[in-house]
Amino acid sequence: MNSWNWDKKKKKDCEPSLDDITKKGNANKHSAVYASRDALQLRVDFQVLDALIVKCLDELIEAKNKKAA
Repeated sequence: MNSWNWDKKKKKDCEPSLDDITKKGNANKHSAVYASRDALQLRVDFQVLDALIVKCLDELIEAKNKKAA
């Protein structure tokens, strides 16, 4: 995100969602007692991350096209 001149507010908005997905995902995978009951928050997190995901994909496509040229 830093190399994209990403708006500071957008970056700040994405950080809690990225942290939440990381922490809860690891807890679900590695804990014998932790479990998520539903995916409602995950849905919200991905809505927040939508622009970031699209930007990542655009960067990957651009890099691939440059490599192929």
